[in-house]
Amino acid sequence: MDILQSQGVWMVHIADALSPQNKKTNHSPHPLSEIDPGPPVTDKIAEPKAVAADGEYETGDCKNIYTPCKPIKKAALWDDIDKLNVPSNTPWLLMGDFNAVMTQDGKKGGIPFSSSSNHSLADEFDRFGLIDLGYCGYTYTWDTKRTGSSNNQQRLDRGVGNADWLSLFPANIVTHIPAIASDHSPILLDTKPCPKLKYPFKFEYMWINDPSCHNTVKNSWNIKLNSSPTFKLNSKINQVKRDLILWNREHFGNCHSKIIQIKEKIAANLHLEKN
Repeated sequence: MDILQSQGVWMVHIADALSPQNKKTNHSPHPLSEIDPGPPVTDKIAEPKAVAADGEYETGDCKNIYTPCKPIKKAALWDDIDKLNVPSNTPWLLMGDFNAVMTQDGKKGGIPFSSSSNHSLADEFDRFGLIDLGYCGYTYTWDTKRTGSSNNQQRLDRGVGNADWLSLFPANIVTHIPAIASDHSPILLDTKPCPKLKYPFKFEYMWINDPSCHNTVKNSWNIKLNSSPTFKLNSKINQVKRDLILWNREHFGNCHSKIIQIKEKIAANLHLEKN
């Protein structure tokens, strides 16, 4: 399992479990290891470490996790986590391969979802007050790489944090990166995503061909104002801009979001074609 960290961005990548040479070295003897900028700590449970937020450092706990497949070992893992005794009000994060899905939506193909066979991952998250950070990208992070009805895909890898972690990093974004030579997809956590920019108003050429655009501009321009000519002109221009922005949102929707969704569908279709 590889861990990289830079400028508030954390990446966890499970080594190729299908590769024979990795079956002996893929995961550490102990199920927990610290997320560290250098080589991952694999032989101990690490003490809480400092995490940065807005230029200030607070005590936090970041753990790279690999959950065994067998139910009895999964239970033992969560008991080990309980023994960590993370102090209250400490931001902490678990990120990695949980080897379980939470709902049927978390898998595609294979045996239908069963909460008992998945060791009730949701119950363990509730037990420790952990919240799924969600994700961007293709849903499933693990793939059997088989074709047809034998193909099985699941969302096994994720990041979860407690309420204090989310308060420290409210803009968390977890991205599923497409897998290349592995059956697992790397997952990327960005704790400091770039803020959304407020773009200047831009009149789109395609609006001209829509009759309702003309009506929107006409109605906005015909508002009655009792003021100086200069103030009237400025107010009407601003009113037209506001109404066109609202009209575009209701009429065409968020084109940028639609483009992202289409790209994700294309990526998913390409993923299926490869299988």
